[in-house]
Amino acid sequence: MSVTTRPTKETTVTLTMGVASLASDTNRLAGRESTSWVNSGPDFDFAISGKVRVGSSPTAGKIIQLWPIAKGALGTPTFPDVFDGTDSNETVTSLNVLLSICPRGPIWQATIDSTSSRDYFINNVPLLRYFDFVPTECGLFLAHDTGVALDSTAGNHEFSVTDVFATST
Repeated sequence: MSVTTRPTKETTVTLTMGVASLASDTNRLAGRESTSWVNSGPDFDFAISGKVRVGSSPTAGKIIQLWPIAKGALGTPTFPDVFDGTDSNETVTSLNVLLSICPRGPIWQATIDSTSSRDYFINNVPLLRYFDFVPTECGLFLAHDTGVALDSTAGNHEFSVTDVFATST
């Protein structure tokens, strides 16, 4: 009898991240944190998906970034810097601090054009590829410098995470 392992999608959870009308920040340090999710195992990976809609008359060539924020694993596990795993506006201390939290940079980013109300899609971005392990608890942080606030309708922005686990056949 041979045993193989294949990834299987289990459940998708919608994350709360109120980015409607989120202001533009030229440094991309002021943004919005999502609620966190807990890896209750035996998850092999998590796939992050969603969409972000820009506001009216954004500046072409500007960027929207999505960063994964993992809770620390040593001692008393806490989120780093200003993060706490709740849906809230946050301003990261500095770019160097953000890069110390996420040394590989953002998990996803989109360079935008000047079209108003355009959707930019986050399509099944694997978390394991970013961290090389699956964190016990993780959230997201979104910031942008589009020159205008993001679209003001909450339903025009979506964020979800699907757990992927290994099964034997």
